[in-house]
Amino acid sequence: MKRTSNRFSVTVILIAVACVVFVVGTAGAASRDDVLEVLQSIVATTDDPGSANSGLKVWANEGDNLPLEEGSPIAFHFQSQEDVHLTAMYLDADGQLVLLYPAPNGTMLNGNEQLDLEAGGATTPYGLESLFVVGSKTPITRKALGIDSQDAYAVLSHDEAVAAAQKLRDIVAQGGGAAPGARVDLHIIPARSSANGYTRGGIVQYFTEATRSVHRPKLELEINFETGSSELASDVRNDLDVVGQALQDERLSEKRFKLVGHTDQRGDADYNMQLSESRAESARQYLIEKYEIDPDRIDPIGMGESKPMMTGTDANTMRRNRRVELELVR
Repeated sequence: MKRTSNRFSVTVILIAVACVVFVVGTAGAASRDDVLEVLQSIVATTDDPGSANSGLKVWANEGDNLPLEEGSPIAFHFQSQEDVHLTAMYLDADGQLVLLYPAPNGTMLNGNEQLDLEAGGATTPYGLESLFVVGSKTPITRKALGIDSQDAYAVLSHDEAVAAAQKLRDIVAQGGGAAPGARVDLHIIPARSSANGYTRGGIVQYFTEATRSVHRPKLELEINFETGSSELASDVRNDLDVVGQALQDERLSEKRFKLVGHTDQRGDADYNMQLSESRAESARQYLIEKYEIDPDRIDPIGMGESKPMMTGTDANTMRRNRRVELELVR
């Protein structure tokens, strides 16, 4: 059985908090880390990050964990084996915390029922956004979280966010029918202008404006490789050309980056580590030689198979995991 909650729009929320974003500025990264550290402590330690001890299951869209381009639809889905009261907090890449549940009059998720929350379209700020959810036998009221707002979705200031997160952590720690919760991550990226990838301006905007409050912004590049190879194909060079042009832009000319190489899980772990380092170095050398980028601005890093973008063994999953990421060094 399914039921759909009242639609909320991430875009509307961002408009509502626009007046506080400029105050957050570059301090937003520290503010986000403050809230994130507290909320992470309520997450169930389990092999499946979308499952909690109460039988609560939470996922976004189709549950495939793919990066979401700006404008892509977002929907959250909630299921529980038992009747539980929901508490859900959404932390965006700028550190803004929004209380989605409970509603002013509470939110009940009945056992074996699915609750769907349509979250509008993905929008700025780009970067990592996270949903934290707790299911409890007794209601966790807004008053118990120190939240006075009666808005359907309460946008919290930094101080309110830290206090509410701490109160939720304490409630979970004390038991009383509140089980450790679930976390779902979304990675919001700029929309690609075409099948060939990002534009020069899009990359510059991403690393200068859209992620100004993100501690370590990174961009998933479509720089894929054949199995066991670090040689750049012609279509990969086209994508790197856009990156090279962006790194020449005066707004990025003084910034340093990491090129982080990844492999799929096939093969020996040590071999994969060396292969990922070779892939990052191949991309780095291309940028240095063709665009005369200062070698000191680009640090090649190999992660091997340790950080897959997707889980699974099908051909598409393997291809997506063989990649290079561009990460800004603050």
